[in-house]
Amino acid sequence: MIKRVRLRAFKSAVNDVEIEFAPLTIVAGPNSSGKSTLLQSILLLSQTLASKASSRALVLNGNLVRLGTFDEVHSYGSRGRMIRIGMDMDLSNVGSSGTSIAQVSTGLGSAISTRNITMDVEFSKPTRKFAAENHLDPQQPQLNSFRMTTSTSLPEPRSSATASMSAKARQTKAGPALDTPFGDIGQSFNVKLDSQSNADMNRANTGVEVEGMLSNHFLPRRLLIRSNPALELANEWVLSLLLLGDSGRSNPGRGTRSIFPKALVSALRHIVLNASKEADFPRGAELDADTWAKWFSTLSEDQRSIVRPALFAEVQQLFQTAIDATGLPREEPGTRPLPRQLAMSMDRVEAFLGSRVRYLGPLREEPRPIYSLSAEVDPTSVGTKGEFTAAVLSANSNARIRYIAPPGPSGTLKTRRLGTLGEAVDAWLSYLGVASTAESADLGSQGHTLKVTQSTGGKSLDMTQVGVGVSQLLPIVVMCLLASPGSVVILEQPELHMHPRVQALLADFLLAVTKSGVQCVVETHSEYLISRIRLRVAETKVDPARDAVLLFTEVKSGETHYRALQLNEYGSIDDWPEGFFDTSSHESSAILRAALERRRANSQ
Repeated sequence: MIKRVRLRAFKSAVNDVEIEFAPLTIVAGPNSSGKSTLLQSILLLSQTLASKASSRALVLNGNLVRLGTFDEVHSYGSRGRMIRIGMDMDLSNVGSSGTSIAQVSTGLGSAISTRNITMDVEFSKPTRKFAAENHLDPQQPQLNSFRMTTSTSLPEPRSSATASMSAKARQTKAGPALDTPFGDIGQSFNVKLDSQSNADMNRANTGVEVEGMLSNHFLPRRLLIRSNPALELANEWVLSLLLLGDSGRSNPGRGTRSIFPKALVSALRHIVLNASKEADFPRGAELDADTWAKWFSTLSEDQRSIVRPALFAEVQQLFQTAIDATGLPREEPGTRPLPRQLAMSMDRVEAFLGSRVRYLGPLREEPRPIYSLSAEVDPTSVGTKGEFTAAVLSANSNARIRYIAPPGPSGTLKTRRLGTLGEAVDAWLSYLGVASTAESADLGSQGHTLKVTQSTGGKSLDMTQVGVGVSQLLPIVVMCLLASPGSVVILEQPELHMHPRVQALLADFLLAVTKSGVQCVVETHSEYLISRIRLRVAETKVDPARDAVLLFTEVKSGETHYRALQLNEYGSIDDWPEGFFDTSSHESSAILRAALERRRANSQ
């Protein structure tokens, strides 16, 4: 779930703005007031992470939004030449499988659940020289900086813990990290890790220095490092000599080369025989970790108590001898995965924004007798215009889902139930009053048919034979019901071509969707939809502090201002803004005044 979004110099959001989100977030305001700016900032990050063009920091033109060039999205009149998009996310929602979408195995029989992630990304327009040096499009944004903080929930014995990390990447010109030892790696960045991540790196890799970072779009991908292979191998050898458990077996670390060099064996023999003349050192041309461990287990307890302290006392000598004996270089460039917790968080952000954001635009597919084949990439996507709704319903009609059934006469939402997508669609279409059933049939290469019945036992009709509102509403219902818990559904003007009563009932549907764990972000001009939400608040069926937020957008001095309207417990808006759905009340007052004046004139 998206908890808040931060924008700066992005389209009409000129100065720093921070917008709070809720499970149901309603965005309303006059035309050209910045509603789309907010939605497009989310869609931009989503389509970027879903793109296979990983070298693009931002994919400005894709299947969700087409925004042009950097100059077209950068706020006119903004100071500086940077765009900032930030987001706070709660990834603790559970998925359809019943496991957390943010839960990964640690490999130790436990699991870590990523919860709150704070991410801020800055983009700038590259200079022509820099774009040429780094093979960048001068009209597209370059990644300027990235910062992330994440908190996790750890299992017992540490039932809860918070790990804070930051990887602030600043653009660098071609330098040491881009020299030929690293090969042709494209654009790289400086990187700073928090102390815990650095500690994790040091535990996993001895003698490693972080040189920079490679990115996947705007997310860190791998660390550029300079390592000391001789130091790492020597460390493995010495650890295999010293870490002897009660069973007498050694722990050879990663054990890439278990046979000790002659110089190390000679130093080891000297230390052992000086400590205990009675210890019969292993014979043979070679000595490896297993042979050493087996030999050590044959010593008497008295001999072990003499040899072990001697080994620890001379560990520096053993270590230096091992380094000298490796014959490996003392410095070598390479790459390493990100520290575990940082890598886990990046994976979660990529999965969340890249595949769990669904969008349906305001201009939906017009009614037709036969509809397109489904999208090849995602068979559950209805498309940005609802053009694949028939194909998606045909393919998934019998899929088992958990959904909230329509409310009864009291308006109370029912508990979650298990059923098929087809059953859920029919139930909600009936509640919305536009159809009794909907079904789709696969016609092979021709496409799909989509038909509805408007009453129980009625005739099956295709979309051209019923009101246009049904074809506009059906993609919304299918997309929202098929969205898995933890997803975000973004809808622009879902009320188009719908009767006012249906617009009000649509609010109940959206509230039910959020109760099932799917976040809904809705841009609307519908007074009826908002009035129904206010009614549910007054009926105590919606908590305005937790379940829903109304955002009002307005333009002042050429920039968008976002204001959360405070709904009180009675469903009233305490700070009702000027121009916010007051046209009908003004018209009603004007009609009443005109009628009174006309009656007065007729009576004279």
